[in-house]
Amino acid sequence: MSSDSDLFVGATTRVFWDLDDFPVPPGKPLESFPKNIEDALEIEGYLSDVSIYAYDSGKLPYKAICHFRMAEILFVQQSERKITRLNSMLLDMIDWAHENPPTLSSQKVNLLVIAKDIPDGDTEFVSVCERLQQRNFNVFVVVPDDCPQEELPLPSTASLVWRWTNLFDGGATTRVFWDVDDFPVPPGKSLDSFPKNIKDALEIEGYLSDVSFFGYDAGKLSYKAMCHYRGAQVLFVHQSEKKCTRLNSMLLDMIDWAYQNPPTRSSQKVNLLVIAKDIPDGDTEFVSVCERLQQRNYNVFVVVPDDCPQEELPLPSTASLVWRWTNLFDGVSYWTWLTGHTKILRAPSLSSQQVNLLVIAKDIPEGDTEFVNVCKALQGRNFNVFVAVPDDCPPEELPPPEAVQENNTRNYNKDFRERAI
Repeated sequence: MSSDSDLFVGATTRVFWDLDDFPVPPGKPLESFPKNIEDALEIEGYLSDVSIYAYDSGKLPYKAICHFRMAEILFVQQSERKITRLNSMLLDMIDWAHENPPTLSSQKVNLLVIAKDIPDGDTEFVSVCERLQQRNFNVFVVVPDDCPQEELPLPSTASLVWRWTNLFDGGATTRVFWDVDDFPVPPGKSLDSFPKNIKDALEIEGYLSDVSFFGYDAGKLSYKAMCHYRGAQVLFVHQSEKKCTRLNSMLLDMIDWAYQNPPTRSSQKVNLLVIAKDIPDGDTEFVSVCERLQQRNYNVFVVVPDDCPQEELPLPSTASLVWRWTNLFDGVSYWTWLTGHTKILRAPSLSSQQVNLLVIAKDIPEGDTEFVNVCKALQGRNFNVFVAVPDDCPPEELPPPEAVQENNTRNYNKDFRERAI
């Protein structure tokens, strides 16, 4: 997600969309697209007013055109010739930029281009985008879902790049890899709510994400149970009684899916949520695959059993986030299990406003508490944790830096006296 220094509140964004280059993805509702664009921009730190210009070949039926207009999409050019549509779009981009110059304030002017250049064509597509960026406009570009990494636009052409379906969904892409034998549906819980709850849990962590599921099982589910899973959007891709076979199949699927969904330069990360157990003392590649994916800018999230001891949790190099199974199934924050509370504390927003917690309390010496762990978890989620210590606290007993903000441990009696004076 964007840092506070990159946040531009009140940005203006004009979308230039060639409907022939990028038609509405199958099964996706057009009505949600304008709002999803706003969500995608907000993830990047742009709280933006959005307007949409559309270009097409003139073959849309009247009913479809009305549908686009109801979604507040304005048609400005219709031509069967791609070069005509592209040149018209580039002229409109220049004209709109001329009418909306960036100011000296932090308010940015953005152009989101949902159109393809003409391969080996003598066009001004790249030149126009580069010149606009040189004049302090932000140019964002959309590419096809299968665009190879080496063919993405250069930073000089586009500040941010989205894959088409990712942008249309308004957020990150998450694939869930779920071994239902390792983690069956918790007793008394409804499978029907699970997809929605996963989205809620991800949103709490700052990921407005499209979620899809791959399921793995031992082949012992009844036909009725299989239908229930399919109704919950879980696609079973491998069945085997052997845990090692299921795990290896899952790891190969993770690598294959990651290869087909490489991250772009937007902060909308590509996420893999692994709901499966490794094989204890088994010669597997579970940890290695997760670490390598994270090194390549994927987010790997891992689920552990409810009773997993603290010392057996995956390392940060293996998993960006860790949930206990029942907590994830209920759609709550990943660190809630640390405290034992069910209240969800939302992460800081995209605004520059910091969220601070001042703790004026003592830990229990040699007590089995989660004081330090909770402070670490909060700091890891961009909260500021300030801790007060007694006047006579020796330096060697101060809280560790990873548990509190640097230089923010205070001698609270002295500090409050000075402030009162």
